[in-house]
Amino acid sequence: MARDKHGDKSKQRPAGDAEGAVREIPVSGPETGQVEAAEPSEADTLRARCAELEDQKLRALAELDNSRKRMARQIEDIIRTANDRLLAELLEVADNLERALAHGNAGNSEECNNDAVFEGTRLILSQVIGLLDKYGVRPLESIGKRFDPTYHEALMEVDSDVYEPGVVAAEMVKGYAIGDRILRHARVAVSRGRLSTGEDATPKQ
Repeated sequence: MARDKHGDKSKQRPAGDAEGAVREIPVSGPETGQVEAAEPSEADTLRARCAELEDQKLRALAELDNSRKRMARQIEDIIRTANDRLLAELLEVADNLERALAHGNAGNSEECNNDAVFEGTRLILSQVIGLLDKYGVRPLESIGKRFDPTYHEALMEVDSDVYEPGVVAAEMVKGYAIGDRILRHARVAVSRGRLSTGEDATPKQ
């Protein structure tokens, strides 16, 4: 029997190779020999974008909340300032009523013979003081206290045998505070101590 001059091709094929099979060649980097990482998929890109947008939303909400709080504080400051002006005007009413009562007490029976008017004035003053107290307005205690520009406004210096120098000896206009804030400084006369011999006793303006 004649043999193919090229021999038996099945014997020349390497063992283990199936006929017609294609051998896979691994893809490697040019230098490291590692398999190249796959590029991010479209889903991964979308997830990253969503996370970025969520962070921007949270930041915007936080800034909006801060803006609302700042606005609320500004409104409170405006209301408080308006209330302070109103209450300061009411203090003038209280001052006038106090002066009227003082004048009535100083008068004799011929000059001030209407007890009803005096009592009515006293009641009005009591109502005004109650209104001020309702809004948290309290009078400042000044006489006998060390002069403090935080609470007092010095109008003059006076000689005093009772109070040491630098102590409030008299109060011309009462001071008031609302909470921790001074609504009106007390206008006072400050003691300069005992009158020295030969020194003019006229108060210093």
